[in-house]
Amino acid sequence: MESLYRVQNEQGIGPYWAEDKSGRIQDLLYAHNNSAEIHPDPGQDGYSIRDDNEFCAFSTMEQLNDWFTPDEFAMLQEEDFEIIELGPDQVEIVVELSKQTIFKYKETG
Repeated sequence: MESLYRVQNEQGIGPYWAEDKSGRIQDLLYAHNNSAEIHPDPGQDGYSIRDDNEFCAFSTMEQLNDWFTPDEFAMLQEEDFEIIELGPDQVEIVVELSKQTIFKYKETG
């Protein structure tokens, strides 16, 4: 593994779990839920997230760009989300799915 790419806010929360003050993220979620072929959630892809320590990311920027359109990402940036790069020293891959990767953060210390 080289790196993973994740969209999250300063608190480390991704857009699917963040508090939505504007309602725009909720609109994004509805759009993504109605396009499961493009945006399969882990369950639709055959995996059940087991605990709160598992997170979603992308193994390439191409995957991330396939998931979020430029307009969607511009809106997410306006809502204080950004792309972070996570190196192999930071994460442990749980499973690679068709369109995203489930990971856990490695224990530090």
